Amino acid sequence: VKMEMERERLRGDLLRAVSHDLRTPLTGILGSVSTVIENYEVLPEEVKKEFLQGIYEDAEWLSNLVDNILSMTRFDEGRVLLKREKEAVEEMVAGAVSRIKKRSKQHEIMISIPDELIMISVDGTLIEQVLVNLLDNAIKHTPENTNIHLTVIREQNSMVFEVRDNGPGIPENDLPFIFNRFFTRRTLSRRGIGLGLAICKSIVEAHGGKISAMNSPSGGLILRFSLPFPPQRFFEKHL
Repeated sequence: VKMEMERERLRGDLLRAVSHDLRTPLTGILGSVSTVIENYEVLPEEVKKEFLQGIYEDAEWLSNLVDNILSMTRFDEGRVLLKREKEAVEEMVAGAVSRIKKRSKQHEIMISIPDELIMISVDGTLIEQVLVNLLDNAIKHTPENTNIHLTVIREQNSMVFEVRDNGPGIPENDLPFIFNRFFTRRTLSRRGIGLGLAICKSIVEAHGGKISAMNSPSGGLILRFSLPFPPQRFFEKHL
């Protein structure tokens, strides 16, 4: 009974959060489309492009929200089966960066990964989603025209992925809650219902990994996760 009550509470929280956050982008899309349709012949081409860019960004955000909600639902219902295959770390990073660059051209993503080809047994689609969510979180809370750093290092028995932004960081007393559902940082973010980092935690832990957050001594927030990496089984080098 307690579990069912908790599920109902979470469903209610999710419905309220989603309803609130869907309204703004949908209103923006409808308003932009209506303006373009009604004034198509008189609007300059540059203005049309600006409207279309706004529509694209809102639609992209909605798509990411749906991905996170579906992932969260699958984890809650125990329907997530990891499709582990040997995946190249470089390709997962490149895929995530390519997706995130479509959402923000005002940030430079600085990438640092090992020179050697590293293959790791993971569900590539889910790990790429983790990277997208971490980068998206950094973009939301970092001023425009600043750098975001994505670093991958190989430790003894794990692969470590780290995303560091140049934002204001987060109060130390909020750090323990940053991966909780519906937790949102009170910084530059204009939208978000607090599901992205919670999904990251579920995916990483399903792979037997760990995820953490810390403030950088030089400013900004560091989000890092590690995945088990038995060298004898999953490591290959260029010959």
